[in-house]
Parts: sequence; C-alpha cells; structure tokens
Amino acid sequence: MKKILYSFIALFTFGCGTDCIDIQDVVMDEDGLYYTKQNMELADGSICNIGDDAELINGKRNGTWKAWYRNSNNDNKKWYESREDTQLKYVHRYENGKKHGEFKEWNEKGKLIINAIFKKGKCISGNCDYSWTEWGE
Repeated sequence: MKKILYSFIALFTFGCGTDCIDIQDVVMDEDGLYYTKQNMELADGSICNIGDDAELINGKRNGTWKAWYRNSNNDNKKWYESREDTQLKYVHRYENGKKHGEFKEWNEKGKLIINAIFKKGKCISGNCDYSWTEWGE
C-alpha cells in the first residue's frame, strides 16, 4: 500500500512529463520556423521559462518572449532564459510568427534603450531602424 501511495505522490509531484517545450529542444530554420530537434517536425506548444504566454504554433512564435542578461562571466551565452534574478534584456511580442505589439530592450543596468511598436511584422513607431535580435540568432 505504501508503494502505491508513494507512486501517486511522485506522479502528482513530478508529473508524467512537461507541458511545455524547452527552447533548447528546438531549432530555427532560415525562414524563422521552429522545428523539434528530435524529429524535425514543426514545434507546437508553450515554451518553458521564456514568458508567461510564449508559445509555438505550427513552428511560429506567438505571445510574449523574454530574455535576460547573463549573470556570470563564465558563461558564453549573451542571454538566458528564465533568469528572474537577473536583468531583463528584452521583451518581444509575436502573433502568427510576426512581430506584433511593443518591442522593448534594456541595457544591463535596467535602462530602457530601445522601444518600438510593430503591427503584423512592420514597425509602425519608435526605433524602426534598429536591428532587432530574434530568438535563435
């Protein structure tokens, strides 16, 4: 009986798997579509640790995607996913794979340095001439 009870506790505590996709498990092609590394199918689902509503639908970015500055000089990444304890680097919004909404970027000290508004992939106001960094680039 104890074994069954422990099995149920472990199942509910750890779950049967994850309900989100780890960004490290997908790859972006030259057209900006994301594919799973495991079977190279278009990725679908919520993205872990990037934003509250970050997701991929048929391989296209949707929702709010966030990146944070690194917190260690020993790491060669320019940004981190899910680093609430470090400075936010940028917030981007996407709809059906296109930039849509406010795009913001901060410097390492937290000062807003770039801000633009996009509608269906086209910059309509703000820093439209800025070369925006995309996830996976």
